[in-house]
Amino acid sequence: MILLNKSYTIVTPESAADGDFAECGLEFENTPYTFRELVNELQRYSEASCSPAHGETYEWATSEGDIDYRTGEVTEYSLHYSRNNPARNAKYWRLAMKAVGFIKSREVQS
Repeated sequence: MILLNKSYTIVTPESAADGDFAECGLEFENTPYTFRELVNELQRYSEASCSPAHGETYEWATSEGDIDYRTGEVTEYSLHYSRNNPARNAKYWRLAMKAVGFIKSREVQS
């Protein structure tokens, strides 16, 4: 099992004017996923935190913002590799990021 954290940020028109989030936090922490569940979950995200991504454990995946057109609020979600994972799980994070296309095969490090 691979432990994941999911964070969120909410930006309102008012908070954007101040250059800040209206709200941010964790939706869940240290939730166990199988490799298959991890790949399926990562497919729901649009991009990696850096480009080019290498699949490092400090990289994360971010969703496109969900826009509430009535209020102007934009909510984004990010999926993070938990620091509570054993070191051996890092390779599965890299392989999952490769499987969904965030990193290219030649960029995968062993």
